[in-house]
Amino acid sequence: MIRARSAFQAGEYAVAASIWAQVASASPPDALSALNNRAAALHELGDFGGAAEAARAAIDLDSACLKAHYRYAKSCLALGATEEAIQACRSALELEPEGANRAQLLELQGACESRCCDGVPCRTGCSAPRVAAEEHYTSDCEAAAFGALTRGEDGQAVAWFSRALASLEESVSEGDGARRTRLLGGRARGLLALGRLELAAADCEAAASLDPALVTPRVTGASAFARLGQTRRAATLAAEAEAAAAAAAAERVKLLRALPASELLRRLRDATGDRAQGSVGSVEKEELAVRVEEAEREEAESRGDGNDVSLARRATAEVASLEARVSEVAEMAAAGSYVEVAEHAGWLMRDYPRHGALRELRLDALLQLDRLPEAHRVVQELVEMSTEAPPDLAYWGSVVAFRTRGVPAARLAAAEAPSPDPRLKELEAYVGLLESCQTQAQRLLDAGSLAEAIERCGEALCLASESPPALLPLHTLLAACLGREGRHVEALAVCDRGLALVQPERAAATPSAASAPTERERLLLRRAGSFTALGQHAMALSDYRSAAALRPMSTAAAAGVRGAWEALQEATDPTAGADPYQALGVDRSASDAEVRRAFHAVALRCHPDKLEGLPPPERARAEAAFSVAREAYEQLRDRG
Repeated sequence: MIRARSAFQAGEYAVAASIWAQVASASPPDALSALNNRAAALHELGDFGGAAEAARAAIDLDSACLKAHYRYAKSCLALGATEEAIQACRSALELEPEGANRAQLLELQGACESRCCDGVPCRTGCSAPRVAAEEHYTSDCEAAAFGALTRGEDGQAVAWFSRALASLEESVSEGDGARRTRLLGGRARGLLALGRLELAAADCEAAASLDPALVTPRVTGASAFARLGQTRRAATLAAEAEAAAAAAAAERVKLLRALPASELLRRLRDATGDRAQGSVGSVEKEELAVRVEEAEREEAESRGDGNDVSLARRATAEVASLEARVSEVAEMAAAGSYVEVAEHAGWLMRDYPRHGALRELRLDALLQLDRLPEAHRVVQELVEMSTEAPPDLAYWGSVVAFRTRGVPAARLAAAEAPSPDPRLKELEAYVGLLESCQTQAQRLLDAGSLAEAIERCGEALCLASESPPALLPLHTLLAACLGREGRHVEALAVCDRGLALVQPERAAATPSAASAPTERERLLLRRAGSFTALGQHAMALSDYRSAAALRPMSTAAAAGVRGAWEALQEATDPTAGADPYQALGVDRSASDAEVRRAFHAVALRCHPDKLEGLPPPERARAEAAFSVAREAYEQLRDRG
């Protein structure tokens, strides 16, 4: 009880309220006094709901306790429950019809009645005229806001703080500056808890500019700016908070010096638990006051109550720790440890999701590791949580769109960027060069300049090497060039590489009735054409059927199925009458080495040892194609 009273006198209301709560639950004889004193401490903290609850508990213990009725009335008045406040005042006046406290009770009752009605009878029976609603509306909103904030109802608290600030703007009275500062600081705490970092930072800046001695708004602001990645501003606010806390501690020491040395020694013993302290002389009083202030602050911190000095120090330590950890992740990236970069940056971004440097490091690592779905998800989450997406986020969104969805998606993402990043212009130029190479290759193919078209396709493939969706149409175009030139074995290899790029979920898509063929369908048709040119009609039939399954309305696939089936029907004996040169896809002037290479290419794809796991129909077709190629190879090997 002595420690609680000392804390209350020193303005440490949270500490006092905590101690009195322990006393009320642990010592029934002292419960009434502890509850009354706890109500007073909570009222000073602005927790009017808690104060009313403590005073009501005291009334339940002793309905004749004048102090409990008085404090319950004050708390109800602060909460806007004027009728309950008036009833509590009347109960107190009945308990003390005369005495020194009557004047104070009547003053409180008058304040309650002035806010109860507007000069007309009401159910409380008061007749005092009511003052303008605007004069007490701000107080009601403030009480409701701090009550909601204490209960963890951050959204409600922000709403009540906003109403109080709006009401305050409409009136000009003495003390509005301090109240506005208090309201801004409270709203910033609610906004920070809700993740509205920009708004929380703005409120903290406004509160700090109104009162340079405040610590809590600066601590809140340092946390908000750190989460936004603005570490310089966060460090500045944390340093200002430490300076303000040090000044407040010095002021507390000054107040402690005014106390008798015996009182200081008693408080030091209570705070440290050391009963072996001796007496001190007047010369040591200043040092003793400093020791008392430090000891009581450490005791409060050990109980988890906190204080301005510890809050400011924690804010400074948080900013310094964040900067050190970001530097460590940057060193990992410089060393090429991208798995560790993605992991550590992901951990840090859980607490600091808007940190620009962490965002850059994590997204770059994910792209280096080719973890494209995760990079896309990170970009989408950051866009959703940002009221205004930063320019670098637009750049990363365009890069991820290019890598995951190809050129059109990258163009669209870049066009939607609000303020272009310089790197975004470089990406647009890169994509433009890729499109130019692809367009030139198509024109050269149409003009019959096959060698130049193949060269342009090679350049475009190099540019699109990191984007599978951009590679697909280039593989189709290159296979068409090779097929037109009669290089069907190479065209088959290009088609195989292109089909390997198709994502499994896209490959298993349901049949489409769309008029435009997909790149997978084009590749299947192109590969089937090469199989047909090589006389491998069974393989061609399989690809034509796969293309028809993707788009049943495809006339090219339907015609291919019919033609391949007719060719198979005519070749009743797959080894009889076949042109060996056509079967291997080589010219009649081909050398023995070229014939051998063509046969090996077919064997790599159709040899029985390579067909494990295939469905029986496809396995049969592949074995037939291998038999044709083997027979042709044996004929040509014996030609000389």
